Amino acid sequence: MDEPLETETRRKYIWPWIALGTVLLAVVLAVAWMTVAVERVRKSRIPNTESPIPGAVSNSPAAIPSADSNRAAGSTP
Repeated sequence: MDEPLETETRRKYIWPWIALGTVLLAVVLAVAWMTVAVERVRKSRIPNTESPIPGAVSNSPAAIPSADSNRAAGSTP
């Protein structure tokens, strides 16, 4: 009769699960945000060879004449 009662329940903590869920959500959001940021940087670094506006000047390095090509054409520096 001195045995502890089997019906005594252990206290269940909920806050560790909430903290774990918050950390996991933060990691998922950080990965998604960085993926979008990396794609934006990649798109901005790739030069557009075709301009969306007909007749517009392209900013790609191929559109800018170099000093070497001017010398080869016979012009003076």
